[in-house]
Amino acid sequence: MQDNLQKILYVDHHDPFVYLGVHFDTSKDNALFRTFQPHAQSVTLLIDGQNHAMEKVHQHGIFEYCVQTATLSEPDISPFCYQYQ
Repeated sequence: MQDNLQKILYVDHHDPFVYLGVHFDTSKDNALFRTFQPHAQSVTLLIDGQNHAMEKVHQHGIFEYCVQTATLSEPDISPFCYQYQ
């Protein structure tokens, strides 16, 4: 995963959504949202009419938020049902 992160930070990844976007951990029934916002101090995930503050996990602008998929109105999470602010 560290290799993916380095390639994202250097804007040199052939498929950045292998690392960014939403990813599922079916063993824990979680969905992890990850975004690269290099100039942001904070990022909010907007989903299901709710705002969720994302955690800045890397100083250069990687933000994450983890949620139980069972709590989502659309557990498959199409790319059009959430936004970053």
